Amino acid sequence: MAQIIFETISRYLAPAARARYLMTCFFRNTLSIAEMEELDDWILANDRNMEMFESWIDKSIADPSLAFLEEKTNKWFARGTFEYNLAAFFIFCLSAWLIHLAVQWEQQNNPIIMAGEGNAAKDFRMFTKTAPADSNLSVILPDSSTIQLSPNASVNYPMKFRSTRIVTLKGDALFDVSGSHKARLYINVKEYNVRIPSGTARINAAMAGDSIRLDALNADISFEAGKDSWQLSPGQSALFANGKWTPLNF
Repeated sequence: MAQIIFETISRYLAPAARARYLMTCFFRNTLSIAEMEELDDWILANDRNMEMFESWIDKSIADPSLAFLEEKTNKWFARGTFEYNLAAFFIFCLSAWLIHLAVQWEQQNNPIIMAGEGNAAKDFRMFTKTAPADSNLSVILPDSSTIQLSPNASVNYPMKFRSTRIVTLKGDALFDVSGSHKARLYINVKEYNVRIPSGTARINAAMAGDSIRLDALNADISFEAGKDSWQLSPGQSALFANGKWTPLNF
């Protein structure tokens, strides 16, 4: 009950600031299980929130320091007036009293449940699959997308995709991405980002240095390196090496 009151107050007092706080924690990998569920609910609430989430991911790639989030949060609080601050202080005092009562009620009526023992904790478990040195390995992702890992390649992914689909690839792999999920598949490769909404594509990140080859077999691919981005349509290929994007013959 205390958790419900706290989350409700946070959402209605400053929803924009709360969303940016959750996003900042998301990028810094400091979200608790309850906060991750709150962020998922906010992203899935409407298309505008999903678009805002994806725009923040774009900005985080261009600005890894996340300074843009801090600036917007500061601007949000700078708008406050004396009346707003007075009302917020009153609500805070009332909320603290309600939370105190709720905590007492919970202690008297509910047993303590250790964090991480429920199904929500299991959803955020990460798996790493690595192909043997002499053969390929087939991996099925939580959304039924499949990956064919070439020898020595590996992929890291969560037990369950919620509002986002994010995996990390090392090596060469063939992706067959399911279009059943609302979000595009984000593939982190050598500090770069590849997006595939659905379809089949090959990503070869086993090359020396920062070289990456992309083959869009029947999928649209977006490749992002810092502030730069490129697009591939089905049937197109390209090589990214030494900071340069070079189209290739399929």
